[in-house]
Amino acid sequence: MATEQDILRKYKRLMENEDDDVERMKLEMEQNREIAALYRGEATAARVDGLKKDAINKYPLALIAEVEGDTAEELEESAKKSHERVEAIIADRIKAKDEELAAVKEELAAAQAGGWKGNTASGSGPSNKTAEQDHYDFIDGAWKALREGTLDKQQGERLIKERVGDKIGDAMMKALEKG
Repeated sequence: MATEQDILRKYKRLMENEDDDVERMKLEMEQNREIAALYRGEATAARVDGLKKDAINKYPLALIAEVEGDTAEELEESAKKSHERVEAIIADRIKAKDEELAAVKEELAAAQAGGWKGNTASGSGPSNKTAEQDHYDFIDGAWKALREGTLDKQQGERLIKERVGDKIGDAMMKALEKG
């Protein structure tokens, strides 16, 4: 984009090469029009930027890249559309997360309902053990059975798989069966 200095230099050269006073006056008028257009463009751009900021302040979820227009009404309308589109996306995501949370709560309630140990008449309550506690209890029991020589094949397989992983555990069990 040309600056005022660029325009002045351009027309200075043209006017120096012109011998006719009338033509020089025309060139000077063209120069003044071009400079005025330059400043009008800058002023318009600044005005539009200000209006764009106003529209975004009014509709804060609007994406800046989606706010377009030359007038306050056009900018505000595009900001409103962008804002509403983003609101809808957020609402959809919240709804999906709420549904996911409800499903997890249902699974948890079902697990807790099925987690009763023993007879309810004897006063036993639901199990408060976590999966991690169950895991450590199994490991402790399996090592105890291994030390006592009472470890059965199923416990041994599970112990190996939990300690080294399924693939390596399967390979070890196959090797043990062959050997």
